[in-house]
Amino acid sequence: MNLKEKELLIGEYVAYPSVDEYGFTGGEVETKRILAEAVNRILAAAFQCASAENPAFEQIVRLVYKPLKELQQRYYDIGLCAPNTYCAIARFWGLNYCPEIYSVMRFPPETIIQATDS
Repeated sequence: MNLKEKELLIGEYVAYPSVDEYGFTGGEVETKRILAEAVNRILAAAFQCASAENPAFEQIVRLVYKPLKELQQRYYDIGLCAPNTYCAIARFWGLNYCPEIYSVMRFPPETIIQATDS
């Protein structure tokens, strides 16, 4: 298999973080599973948009973290906006979209958005 064939094969699949990979810090097992699915739906929608429009990384940050913050307000005891979650989301983007975005996505979104708005 050559590199182009391998690249095409990898491009056919999108891998999403598991409940364990998110590392939520609180809540019941079933709640964590439901929230992992909700976060993965957020990632899927943002990924579809990013794949179609090729936006700047900062736009992807907004597509992901705005709905994540809304979930965090409803489920504040789960740790949705914790470093573990940021790392899982960064890994998702680094593996499925492009490796360079990992270093952007692993930080709290306020850091990235403030840096690009100034």
